[in-house]
Amino acid sequence: MADEAHLQPDPAFGQTDLTNCERELIHLAGAVQPHGALLVLDSGDLRVLQVSGNVQRLLGVAAEGLLQQPLTALGGDLADRIAALRRTADLREPVALQCELGADQRSFDAALHQVATGALVLEL
Repeated sequence: MADEAHLQPDPAFGQTDLTNCERELIHLAGAVQPHGALLVLDSGDLRVLQVSGNVQRLLGVAAEGLLQQPLTALGGDLADRIAALRRTADLREPVALQCELGADQRSFDAALHQVATGALVLEL
């Protein structure tokens, strides 16, 4: 049986409150937005440790082909930009960056932060 909260129409603009917000899907943890991708990198050598399931659609590279590969395998300037940030930024909080990836040098907005284990989390 469907949850009745999901059957209610969206509130008119300006009429949002906490009960409306709890129906938004953004509160579901562990999901990557369909227009983005997530990569987990080794902080030492920027090797790709994990990727989200939609990385192939977004980047044109199969997830299996990226795992354990250096970030430079994606092409573009991302590895250089991350190396520069590691020297100058406090990555305990997400830091925004822009980069180009792939042979076609496609532009991406990204966020990078370091988790307690030391791994780097990159959101595109």
